[in-house]
Amino acid sequence: MVGDEVEPVLCVIQRLLLAPRQPLNSQRNALFKTKCTIQGKVCDLLIDSGCTENVISRAVVQALHLKTSKNPNSYKISWVKRGFDIAVTDMCKVNFSIGRHYAGEVLCDVVEMDVCHLILGCPWQFDVGAIYDCRANTYSFDWKGKKLRLLPRTTDQELMKSTPKTALYAVTEKTLLNAWRESNCIMALIVQEQQSVTDTSSLPEEFSLLLQQYSDLCPSELPDELPPMRTIQHEIELTPGASLPNMPHYKMSHNEHQALQQIIDELLAKQLIQPSVSPCAVLALLVPKKDGTWRMCMDSRAINRITVKFRFPSRELKTCWTDYMEQRYSQN
Repeated sequence: MVGDEVEPVLCVIQRLLLAPRQPLNSQRNALFKTKCTIQGKVCDLLIDSGCTENVISRAVVQALHLKTSKNPNSYKISWVKRGFDIAVTDMCKVNFSIGRHYAGEVLCDVVEMDVCHLILGCPWQFDVGAIYDCRANTYSFDWKGKKLRLLPRTTDQELMKSTPKTALYAVTEKTLLNAWRESNCIMALIVQEQQSVTDTSSLPEEFSLLLQQYSDLCPSELPDELPPMRTIQHEIELTPGASLPNMPHYKMSHNEHQALQQIIDELLAKQLIQPSVSPCAVLALLVPKKDGTWRMCMDSRAINRITVKFRFPSRELKTCWTDYMEQRYSQN
């Protein structure tokens, strides 16, 4: 390039390649961070070989109500440049666990900090004989005859990358067939409607007549009255000398009370229940259904405690119902 009325200027153009900066996953500058449990609470743990003491956050001590004592050798913590010092005057014994195989007790200095909840320094590493692998960022030591190896916590970004996202798509028949032709193997979930077990059209004539003869035993809809009295009666025996329970009713809102009263009125109208004259009170409570309506349940735990156990216990209703649904034909 030549300028006007000035000396010639030579310029060189060099091509630059853009190299986007990628996050470094190297352990060279990484600290060992993991999780621990203190009194059933999950806390952040940091193992630092450059820390000369074990340190716990004062916020954790106050939240878990840990007992503290005065530090006989109080000192101050400061940064590289003096001017802001933190006085360390208290100490605390902390019982903690890492995973399911290690649990220990350490004496920690109580410090105001927010970098983590607990720092294990040189005293803990010396006591357990921990060996640090700086390249793998792991700690290894022997504990109760076992070789333990502590691994650092996986960051949230690495966890999101390693966890594949699954999605559910609804495709047409043509798309499904094309995908099946392109791949060697394809897995599909086919939903098939279960046939009703009450369909008697395909049954032999002998079974159909038998079902019609005893159709009143299993009606499609329950009648609005109790069955007639039978010659065989059933009695629930109570433990001799036991006092009958008489507990107060459950507290419920006005809407729940109206729903319970409506259910009781319907059962009284159908003559399925009648007013009780027994001195024993069995609590009733409402349980919400999936469709938003209410179902009345009886809390008979108190009366069950004084009930004489049946000598020949029957099978659970859930087990009997499961076996019944799997059968097509049965006889007594």
